[in-house]
Amino acid sequence: MLNDKKIKQLSLDYKMVEPYDEELLNGNSIDVTLGNKIKLVTNRSCTIWDDYVDRDIDLDEEDFYLQFGTFALGSTIQFINLPCNIVGIICGKSSIARLGLIVESAGLIDSCWERGQITLELANLSPKPVKLTTGMKIAQIYFEYTDPPTIKPYNVVGHYNKQEGPTESVLKL
Repeated sequence: MLNDKKIKQLSLDYKMVEPYDEELLNGNSIDVTLGNKIKLVTNRSCTIWDDYVDRDIDLDEEDFYLQFGTFALGSTIQFINLPCNIVGIICGKSSIARLGLIVESAGLIDSCWERGQITLELANLSPKPVKLTTGMKIAQIYFEYTDPPTIKPYNVVGHYNKQEGPTESVLKL
């Protein structure tokens, strides 16, 4: 697992986390913050996933509270750019989880991920609404080396490279 010194070095030299903010650095991870765009999914009568996003929300233009049992897509402000010998694992923050907010369900960021924001799968498990704001610390990423580097790099086989903002699934069920 990479420590703070290595995360900082790779973020400054390789632009692994951009923009880099020293205040977000932890001992073995870096916090990431919520971007301003949310894709809200509430259409419970929809039986297929073709057009499942009901509303696009800009957190800079309106206050937004994620209600109990509601699912939405958000994204990080930070762009992640991984070398082919490092993977990232995004996971929730304890303080956010204690509010009932789950921020990811697919936490692996494959090696060779090319400069993209990370889509967050947001769900509120609490009976109380949770306010989402642009720039709030929403998750953390820790990094590990792969040994040897991958032979199926994400920048060749992946679907979501270079994504910006919350990105809907490429699967149509």
